[in-house]
Amino acid sequence: MPVDDISLLLISTTQAVITTALISELSKKNVKIVFTDEAREPISEIYGYYPANRTAQLLREQVNWDLQLQQILWTKLVANKIRKLQ
Repeated sequence: MPVDDISLLLISTTQAVITTALISELSKKNVKIVFTDEAREPISEIYGYYPANRTAQLLREQVNWDLQLQQILWTKLVANKIRKLQ
């Protein structure tokens, strides 16, 4: 299975062996690795420091939105947050 097809790797056994080379490759591809305890409850996760290129591109596009669009979206965001508090 290609790494590009994986979005999450769940390690739910203490018998698993995962190399740092694999962890590095998964992190480069923005794959989250989650470790669980004996009760299969999440206890730790590994996730890359830097966003994927797609995320970085989206951020660049959002920074360049015109002021009117930013104001409209900000108003909607705040309105939704207020509705959730009520």
